Amino acid sequence: MNAVIEVILPVFGLVALGYAATWLPQFDAAARRGLSTYVFYFALPVTLFRTASGPNAPAEIAWGFLAIYYLSTFAVLAIGAAFARYARGRSVAEAVILGFAGCYSNMLLLGIPIILTTFGEPGTVAAFMLIAFHSVLLFPTITVLIEVNRGRAAGLRDLPLNTLKGLGTNPILISLALGFVFGGLGLRLPLAIDTVAQSLAVSAVPCALFALGASMRQYKLIGGLTEALPFVALKLVGLPAMTWLVAHLLFTVDPLWVAVAVVVAGLPTGVNVYLFAERYQLAVAETAQVSVLTTIGAVVTLSALIVLYRP
Repeated sequence: MNAVIEVILPVFGLVALGYAATWLPQFDAAARRGLSTYVFYFALPVTLFRTASGPNAPAEIAWGFLAIYYLSTFAVLAIGAAFARYARGRSVAEAVILGFAGCYSNMLLLGIPIILTTFGEPGTVAAFMLIAFHSVLLFPTITVLIEVNRGRAAGLRDLPLNTLKGLGTNPILISLALGFVFGGLGLRLPLAIDTVAQSLAVSAVPCALFALGASMRQYKLIGGLTEALPFVALKLVGLPAMTWLVAHLLFTVDPLWVAVAVVVAGLPTGVNVYLFAERYQLAVAETAQVSVLTTIGAVVTLSALIVLYRP
């Protein structure tokens, strides 16, 4: 109960406040965009750089740790897509999107606050390593699967260049890469600059949570909930269970890092799944419902995981 009070309630309380604020005229669409821009382009990149370049950053990439999480993620993606295709009769492209909804964690806006509060700086470094590979591995995979199914060779020809452009202009990935290089060279920020960076970092978590709550206003829970519920269960229960199983059967990794991987796996579905669904006009309502329902349901499931794993 103490873990729930100390971690879950403050985190989801800020999400709820962000959602509630959208009903006030003072916090209109322009204000929501401004807050999201501040979080994504300023506060979070500085936070990621500062932590990735700090003394607790790993000296090398923990490939076993990454394998635990991403083998589990792709296994759940395949399970979810197969269920949507053969049990629900969805098209292959729709099945891919729904499988994506069952395996893509909201690492950035919700994962960082949860992991930082639960495990402290060492756990956050592990989470940052997962973040560095999250979009790099999943976005091209989903894009290829959909484009191949639709027979769009032009889309595939442009994919490598578009992927490189996306990675090269992503402030989150850039800040992580620069942070690891900066710290790897043994460099440290001057005290005055680090003080400014620390101030931004302090604001990153509450602003990110508030922005996440505000973004949920656009999702509508209308009809077809039975289509979304299996993928809610897959995300909140199936992926953490698969991650735990892979960690204990196939790899030997620091128990703290295993705990981080399992808790990250239990995070709700990230908004990028909905953006993919909108882009391709595939299962849009269902992915929106999965995002909202997993965010609500994660209050319970993350509470259980934190009780089990918090030091």
